[in-house]
Amino acid sequence: MLSSITGGAGITGGDKKIMQADAENTTQDSKSRNINHLGCEHEQTDLFLMHLNWTSLPRGFRLVKILGKGSFGMACLFEMTDGNGQKHQIVVKAGTGNDLLRERTYLARLAGARHILQQQVLSGLPPPASIEPTPPNMLNLFDGHPPGSIQQTFNLDPTLLGLEFMKYGDVHSLLKKAGHHQKTWKTEELWFIFHCLDGQAANNDEGVVHFDIEPENGHMHNATPIVKIGDMGVAQTFTQRERRQLWPLLSWRRVGKPAIYTPIMWQLILGVYPDQPPRAAKIDIMSSPFWTYGGLLVLDQSESTQRIDFELRFTVAACMSHLPSHRPTMVELEEQILEALGHDWAARETVPDKKFSMRELLRHLKTQSQYRLRATRLHREDPTRLVGLSLRPRLHPRQVQS
Repeated sequence: MLSSITGGAGITGGDKKIMQADAENTTQDSKSRNINHLGCEHEQTDLFLMHLNWTSLPRGFRLVKILGKGSFGMACLFEMTDGNGQKHQIVVKAGTGNDLLRERTYLARLAGARHILQQQVLSGLPPPASIEPTPPNMLNLFDGHPPGSIQQTFNLDPTLLGLEFMKYGDVHSLLKKAGHHQKTWKTEELWFIFHCLDGQAANNDEGVVHFDIEPENGHMHNATPIVKIGDMGVAQTFTQRERRQLWPLLSWRRVGKPAIYTPIMWQLILGVYPDQPPRAAKIDIMSSPFWTYGGLLVLDQSESTQRIDFELRFTVAACMSHLPSHRPTMVELEEQILEALGHDWAARETVPDKKFSMRELLRHLKTQSQYRLRATRLHREDPTRLVGLSLRPRLHPRQVQS
C-alpha cells in the first residue's frame, strides 16, 4: 500500500502510543504531556492535523506519534490496519504554501540514494470494506471517492510529503541514550562510522549541498549503523561550474546564505566568518612535526578522551592536517580502516566495563561488516598495484604513541 518513489519500501521513531484521530479522544504521549482532541499541543499543530484529516489521508489511518516540528512544517507517524491484520505505516510531513517545495524537489533528484531518507507515496489502497473500523464521527474520505482519487490527492498535494519511517530513531536520541548510560561506544563500532562514506557513491551530479546536517536530521537505518540524512528544506545545488568561479565565491563569502550557497557556510551559524582560521596544534613525531586542527584528539589527556582508541583519534587528526600533503590519501585511509576492523577487539578493547555497543542500545542483531568482506577481497592482491598507490614514506600513528 505504501511504496517509495524509487520502488522500494524514516522520520524517526521510538516509543509510540497510538492515538485515534477522533474528536472525542484525549490521551498522553511518551513524555506525559496532555494531548488534545487530535493529538496536538498547540493551535498550529491542530491546524496541521486537521489539514491531514480532512484533505488527504483516507479513513482508517490513525495518528501514532507526533515526531517533530520545525521551520518547514511538522511530521507525524500514521498507521492503518487492513482486514488481513497487516499494518501500514507512513510518515507525513505537513506544511503550508510552498514550504515543502524545495524538499520535494531534492528528494526527487536524490531518489534511490541509500544515504538519503526517501519519499513515499500512497499506492494500492485496500478496498474500503477491508479497512479496520473507525469511530463514526471520523471523516470517511472514501464516501463518494474511489481509492485511486485518494492516492492522487495525497501524492500530488504540495503541502504534504510522505517519508520512510525509521524505527530506531535519530542520532540525537542515540547520543542521549549513550549519555544516560555514561559509557563510551565500543572501539570497533567507532571505526564503523566510516560506513557513512559509502553514500558518496550516490552523490547527485548537480552537487547537492544539504546545509542542515545535524544529529536530529540523521536517522538510524534498520541495517545499523547506516545513517540516512533527512530534511532537505534548505538544500541547494553547488555545481562544477559554480565551483570554478573562484573570485565571485571569495567576494561573497562574508554575505552568507542569502547571497550564495557553498559548503563552507555552515560556519556562519557559529557567528564566525569563514575566513577566520581555527587554531592549529603542533604534533611532534620524532623529527617530523606537523600541524593539525584536530590537536585535542591527540594531546588531550583527560580520562574520557583516553578511552577512545588512539589510532582512531590520530587518523581523524591526520585528516585535519593544515598541509594537504600531510593528510592521508583515500587509499591509505581505507587501508587503515580495514586494518583496524581486522583486529580482535574483544581482546584489544580498553576499559571494556565503561563501553557498550550501539547495537545493544538499539536492541539490534549484529550484522556482518561489509568492510570485513571488502578487506578479504582487497588483501588477496597487492592494493598498491591495483590503485597505483604512491609509495612515499608515511608517518604511522604508532610512531606518535611511542
